[in-house]
Amino acid sequence: MRSWRLDSLWVLRLVGELDACTVPSVWVKLDRVLLTFEALTLVVDLTHVTFMASAGVGAMVEIQEKVLERSGRLMVVLPAGGCPHRLFELTGMMGYLDVRETLEGAVRALREGELSPAPGTVAGEMP
Repeated sequence: MRSWRLDSLWVLRLVGELDACTVPSVWVKLDRVLLTFEALTLVVDLTHVTFMASAGVGAMVEIQEKVLERSGRLMVVLPAGGCPHRLFELTGMMGYLDVRETLEGAVRALREGELSPAPGTVAGEMP
């Protein structure tokens, strides 16, 4: 896992497996970022996640809630074809989170204000 600041937004890149054993380390890193900034624009990059269990899906929901509590924005990088992408499709998370296929696309969308809540839902609400 790696995080860095890119202008006014933070990027959190997760690597490897995201399951009940690894999610706690994500919270440690995320809490450091959340404690530092009031309003937060966060990109969670799942490009290098090779396995994602239900604990990872739950973590994404909680991250979305924590960011929204701070009037922030969340964008998830989720390339097509990977394990996390399929899990997001099966669980309906594609309609809950703002997803882009590349880090560059996510950064561009956030900078240009191209947030896209799912049709018929309010950003941050489960469909």
